[in-house]
Amino acid sequence: MTHHHQTTEDVDPDCPRCQEETTQYWTDVEAWKLRTAVEMATDGTGHASPSALMLRLGQDHGIRVTFEEAQALLNRLETAGVVGPADGWTHAHPVLMRREQALVALSLPVV
Repeated sequence: MTHHHQTTEDVDPDCPRCQEETTQYWTDVEAWKLRTAVEMATDGTGHASPSALMLRLGQDHGIRVTFEEAQALLNRLETAGVVGPADGWTHAHPVLMRREQALVALSLPVV
């Protein structure tokens, strides 16, 4: 991860380059989570929910997120027009875009 450190524990909080690398790392992690949310939302079921996203991240990637974190990711998708407003009972969001459209709307690379 770092330019002159062996592990993340060695990162110097006063080092500008370390700060830049740490910021980039967390930016990459958030972009990855957002991309996973897009993939889950556009998997063909027609809806996306925080519970499904939590399950996908946990089972497929070993990443634990809270319901609130999953909901925040889906709120970002809603803001970008990828999904519609959540159903009050199930918290499910209807999917409004195909995967490629969603990635472009969120400025994520289309691979």
